Amino acid sequence: VRGYEAHSSQTDRGVSAVMTAARLVSHLEQVAHQLSEETPSDNGFTPHATTVHVGVIHGGTAL
Repeated sequence: VRGYEAHSSQTDRGVSAVMTAARLVSHLEQVAHQLSEETPSDNGFTPHATTVHVGVIHGGTAL
């Protein structure tokens, strides 16, 4: 995810890649939950559905 940098006092002049990534992570969490709900729990796999993990988000520059 790429943003457009701006000074923290002028956030309206930029696009926060971190905030966009946070929304994406939230969406991924919803999709993972939905997949878990829709996947039969007796399918022989542990865990029974695909899992999602976001380890680290790096972002931000000093202006």
